[in-house]
Amino acid sequence: MYWLGMCLVQRGLAKEAELWFDRARRAGCSSDLHAQILMGLAQAAILQGHHEQALHYYQELLRNHAGDCDQAQVLAAMYRCHLEESNSVAAARVLRELNDRHPDSPFTQGLASRPDPGITYTVQAGAFLQEMRARDLTRQLKQRGFDCLISRRNTRKGILHVVQVGAFSQRPSAEKRVQELRAAGFSAAVRTTAP
Repeated sequence: MYWLGMCLVQRGLAKEAELWFDRARRAGCSSDLHAQILMGLAQAAILQGHHEQALHYYQELLRNHAGDCDQAQVLAAMYRCHLEESNSVAAARVLRELNDRHPDSPFTQGLASRPDPGITYTVQAGAFLQEMRARDLTRQLKQRGFDCLISRRNTRKGILHVVQVGAFSQRPSAEKRVQELRAAGFSAAVRTTAP
């Protein structure tokens, strides 16, 4: 049931995935599988733009299943959720915890030693009014090994679906990611955001 939920998440079918994750939880499972289900539920929540719900799942993971998950991965995901919610204070707190507890983790790369806690350099690979185009690009990026997410912004023309491939505290790290994307055949640009 868990694997079916993950397949549905990969296809962008978040609501259907939640049903299968809930079934797997009710069926009873090991602590390790329960941790994976919580990660899946968080990913499904993010797909729907429910970052606060995703944060709830991540906090439950750290509170009840810390030994069954990659804590650095969870903290990096929480950091991205806080940025999506425009909560720079919480994002900075999670970033400090991530850097203090897991300085050598691959999830910490690009996020370390924030010179200006208010500025974030986001790598953007595309922005679309049609959500399916954003999901297609996200799927292509993930197939090539890039961690990415879709954020949504309200515009006069409608909801803009922005494909982000990293949020960095230092511009050189963001520029390096842009070069990696371009070398893989994708277009990308660095966007600077301040609170």
